[in-house]
Amino acid sequence: MRLKNRYALFVRMMAVLTMVLSVSVMSCCQRQKGGGNGGEASGTVWGVVTNASNGNPISGASMKLYNASKTYGPYNRNPQGGYSITATAAAYTLRAAASGYGTQTRSVTLDPNETEQQNFQLQPQ
Repeated sequence: MRLKNRYALFVRMMAVLTMVLSVSVMSCCQRQKGGGNGGEASGTVWGVVTNASNGNPISGASMKLYNASKTYGPYNRNPQGGYSITATAAAYTLRAAASGYGTQTRSVTLDPNETEQQNFQLQPQ
């Protein structure tokens, strides 16, 4: 009986380890896809896009990070209105837009290995 319990524990531990590795690989791939910075120092901008009238998250908001030499996006955001973009450290314009809402832009500077929060509240139109 003890051997059977140890085997069950081993199987559970392997399942947890597999899930952790899967999440790590997916996270790494998303950073590479979003950043695409070729080994250059990068920073991350993240936040939430909400309806300015009622504070509800806007699912499917489109985020774009750009400057004169690089463009990241547009990216559609998650159902809770959250977004995260990793890009080469530099000064950018960050634009939030959604169907049925106004568009907002703001200047952001991504510093190497730093994370900056930028939340947007879009006005319904």
